[in-house]
Amino acid sequence: MRTGIGYDVHKMVEGRKLILGGVEIPHHKGLLGHSDADVLIHAIMDSILGALALGDIGKYFPDTDMQYKDISSMVLLEKVHNIMKEHGYEIGNIDSIVVAQEPKFAPYIDSMRENIAKAKLEILEGLRPDGLFVYCGDDPILKKEIEKLHIEQKILTYGKEDFNDYQCELGIVDENGVSFKLTYPNPENYYIPMLGSHNMFNATAAITVAKYFNIPFKSIQEGLYHIEKTGMRNELVYAEGFTILNDSYKSNPSSVLAALNTLYNMKQYKQKIVVLGDMLGLGEEEVKMHEEIGLKIDSTEIEYLFTIGPLAQHMGKMAKLNFEKGKVISCTNKPQLVEKLKRVIKPNSIILVKASRPLELEEVVERILEGEVIELESLDNLKLFALSDDLKF
Repeated sequence: MRTGIGYDVHKMVEGRKLILGGVEIPHHKGLLGHSDADVLIHAIMDSILGALALGDIGKYFPDTDMQYKDISSMVLLEKVHNIMKEHGYEIGNIDSIVVAQEPKFAPYIDSMRENIAKAKLEILEGLRPDGLFVYCGDDPILKKEIEKLHIEQKILTYGKEDFNDYQCELGIVDENGVSFKLTYPNPENYYIPMLGSHNMFNATAAITVAKYFNIPFKSIQEGLYHIEKTGMRNELVYAEGFTILNDSYKSNPSSVLAALNTLYNMKQYKQKIVVLGDMLGLGEEEVKMHEEIGLKIDSTEIEYLFTIGPLAQHMGKMAKLNFEKGKVISCTNKPQLVEKLKRVIKPNSIILVKASRPLELEEVVERILEGEVIELESLDNLKLFALSDDLKF
């Protein structure tokens, strides 16, 4: 099982059609690009290629190649889908976020989902007569499209709803992973050492296939427990007295919000700190996107927000509208960030570190880990906490 994250940004201009999810949306502006500039489909393609470590769409469909001029991104998605099949993989779940001020997309979302579902279902063209088709039955759009196809092969569904062949129920989500239960057809408990409740569905899809091939429960359980994780992507690093959630490999608006949501759900920590760096490659709307992230950070969940980089300063500027004075700190370089960060860390803290790859914030993680949390007793019996390597009292 592999997970990929993709994002795409295009400029809105006059004289272009606005295509999203393969749907033409009436608007006086469209997205500028070599193809039809469908940012939603482009992001999905990048996530598929990224999960397989195959590069990005620019590698396969360069904007210097005229055969892709104004081409429908749904055609490109089909090509990427074929590449994925050649490597022996199938899609388990897709979650997408579109960030835009205008136009309103709500009336067109179902049509977009139908188009994407149709593209996903092209995988059935390669399914043998005696093959097995597994999908998430909780998705009404996907279910509707499947019913139209009159599939003759064996079909199994999974999800939370009670009409699925394999039904799952979320248990405990913490910094170690996700515990969940298979409630039907036979009650079984599972654990997957990956952050985020969405991984329950990915795991249940794998369980469904394993059960079909009569793989024993203990073997499935052990296989899920030993999943290999990629470094610097939702990686928990434990230190003496505090924990770092190292997600410094890449950053974009949707992945930042997902990382924050993961952090919010870690209720066992007394203090939560967020370190956010620049999200690069967002185009002309980059400042606005950073500001929107700043406004969305929940000050009731986060005690301190640190930013680094000129773009991330815009996050801090907007976050100050919701945070207490002195709780949002913008830094210009890594040594300054590390010094200020170490002065506020308390025991039983968790620190999220996230930025685009060029900022190399793993260096900040390494520097923080050079010290350890100690507890000092002051003369007036007030407890002070600090990192032991370089602070003076």
